[in-house]
Amino acid sequence: MAPCNKLLQAEEKQRNRHSECLMYLYDRDTEFRYLSPWPEKFLSIEKCHTRCEAVSMDAWHVDIADNKITQLDTEKLYFCGFPTLKHINHKFGLKKSGVQVFQQSSHGENMMLEIITAEDSEELDIEKVASLILGKSVFVNWPHLEEARAVAVSDGDTKFYLEERPGTQKLYRGSAVPPTKVTLVGEKENNVWIKEIQGISEHYQRRKGVIINETSIIVYAQLLTGSRYQLNQNGEVYFEKQWSKQNLPFAYQTIVKDIKTFDCQFSKLKTLDDLFPLGCTVFMLGTPYYGCTGEVQNSSDVISDGRIRIVFNIPIEPQLDILIQNQHKYSVKYNPAYVLASRLGVSSYLVSRFTGSIFIGRGARRNPRGDHKANVGLNLKFNKRNEEVPGYTKKVGNEWMYSSAVEQLLAEYLERVPELFTYLAKNSPEDIFYEDDIWPGEEENGLNPVIHLFSV
Repeated sequence: MAPCNKLLQAEEKQRNRHSECLMYLYDRDTEFRYLSPWPEKFLSIEKCHTRCEAVSMDAWHVDIADNKITQLDTEKLYFCGFPTLKHINHKFGLKKSGVQVFQQSSHGENMMLEIITAEDSEELDIEKVASLILGKSVFVNWPHLEEARAVAVSDGDTKFYLEERPGTQKLYRGSAVPPTKVTLVGEKENNVWIKEIQGISEHYQRRKGVIINETSIIVYAQLLTGSRYQLNQNGEVYFEKQWSKQNLPFAYQTIVKDIKTFDCQFSKLKTLDDLFPLGCTVFMLGTPYYGCTGEVQNSSDVISDGRIRIVFNIPIEPQLDILIQNQHKYSVKYNPAYVLASRLGVSSYLVSRFTGSIFIGRGARRNPRGDHKANVGLNLKFNKRNEEVPGYTKKVGNEWMYSSAVEQLLAEYLERVPELFTYLAKNSPEDIFYEDDIWPGEEENGLNPVIHLFSV
């Protein structure tokens, strides 16, 4: 780009450099008229409440001594959303495994990861595994770790699962013992267990390039779907995680447990004052005024009762009652083909043909000139794809319906080119028609007026 720099104007050269960032803030005390750079398309902003502040380039420089990330034990801390390989022992190497890349199996060598499992490990005992993870938070889908709640474990012969009331999704922390029940696995359930192992193993190898080796235990878990704040009887705020209702299978050797995750600042809010500070903007999720914005006011006199005082901004909604009552007058009415045909004095077949595609070639059927064929249909419906044109055509069941706009188009078409309607009415079985057969005697230009009609 260097040779082009001399062509830049002074204003463009000013922009084409490293400079400070511009931060735009809402300022209720600032009000001015912002002129539109393109008034023909976009109106000017009459009351603009925007304030611009320049952020120096040095503002982003952080001294290494003040960098808190380097002071953390990153071996044990997991940042949600950032894949990591360090929590499970594995080895790697090149291997032809047909890993799928963009829905295609790779023909060359792939860099494969192989999980190392200790066969004599005590953790392969189903009873010990159940006591370690049931009702607790684990991380699945290694190396793209996702938090989940373990609800059951099975080795194909025995299954341990949580026995909870319907709707209960509780995490059992510390020494709390979850309500657990054990059952023997039947033949049918064992076959499902084997197929689940095959599916997990194939998915890891073909899609992720990971060889998980032999699986002896499957963990059934509910993925984390979100979180929300709850208020207890003492008026204290606590952070509650929300779990999926679906139990998904995961191979035990691909699960990571007992790791610390980076805790966001939102989980440290403990009181209503922390959650709803004075002047903060909130949204109403109940009735009335669903979706309206509000501003938190001074609530010192009611916050002890678990309440806060908010002033909502209620926008003025348009009055649509009259429009709703007279909706039938403004809605598009559709009629079947025979109604339009009777009004236009043609057959239903012609209505159907002219609203679709009609191809006309140059020359005569016995002596065609070239392969080009012009489409002189209105293209207001597409039978093969079952596609309709809103405001013109609509398909109800197996019957096409047409609006008054289609009637107007066909009436104008019929008035301008009546000979085309007459010819098609007499030669309906044909798929392709020819210019000289429709306009005999014309000097190779009978089709041109029709083509011109569609171009204007």
